Amino acid sequence: MTKTIKVSVQAQPVPQEIVARLHGNRVAVSPIVTVEPRRRKFHKPITLCIPLPQSSNKGMLTQYSGQPGQEPPTLRLLCSITGGSAPAQWEDITGTTQLTFTGEDVSFTTTVSARFWLMDCQTPRDAARMAQEVYNEAISVPYMARFLIFARRTFPNEGQLRLFCMTDDREDKTLEKQEHFIEIAKSKDVEVLSGRHQFLEFSGNIFPITKSGDQLSLYFLPFQENRLAFMIKTRARTDNEAAADGRISFMKEPKMRAESLPPQTPLCTLAVTLPEYTGPVILLEIKKYIGI
Repeated sequence: MTKTIKVSVQAQPVPQEIVARLHGNRVAVSPIVTVEPRRRKFHKPITLCIPLPQSSNKGMLTQYSGQPGQEPPTLRLLCSITGGSAPAQWEDITGTTQLTFTGEDVSFTTTVSARFWLMDCQTPRDAARMAQEVYNEAISVPYMARFLIFARRTFPNEGQLRLFCMTDDREDKTLEKQEHFIEIAKSKDVEVLSGRHQFLEFSGNIFPITKSGDQLSLYFLPFQENRLAFMIKTRARTDNEAAADGRISFMKEPKMRAESLPPQTPLCTLAVTLPEYTGPVILLEIKKYIGI
């Protein structure tokens, strides 16, 4: 028994900067084409047409003449048949699917509703893995969140910071109030991707106490208490208060990244000043003043 159903097609472009950030100039992808409703088998094949992937140089990674029989060896057709809210699982179906090249497009037939994707990559055997990485990044959900910083001055040249990235949480943090932390900075609402690290960069007269080469990051999940606690030190200055000033920038990517990528723009940058030190006078400070 057969029945007539309405079939829709959706196309999701994938930003080239995501591909370049993950795989440099070794990969180019087409839009992701989805046939709805999902997980259906058609009694008659339908034909889909997808544009060829274009690299940042506005062309295929390998020379392609467009002549019959001159199929680009690096082009792969990927498919995901998972439906509903289940995450896509990409498979390479190039070897079992007849591709027809027409100018800048590729057409093929299918009898199942699924997601389809063209990838041009220099290592075709890794196409499914690289597609999964790019896809996971492309579908990250953005949320409006704000960054909040609490501080406590533990020594004249040291302090403790606690950073939060909050969606709908209360800013009046009970634990921080009980432990005598003071709110020193708060951002406006900014767009933050769920399930991603937000990397910290420091400037001015403060720097974090970390292992050499490590970069602090705050992992963000919506509607959770995303907290990062760490110690900071102040650089040597004659003016102790000036030495406690600095800036913290929140970045999408770590410092160590491909040189070919453009400079990053911070999600936000917060000016911070450690609270005044009110603890006991340190013997070392006394010696400085009396010249010992």
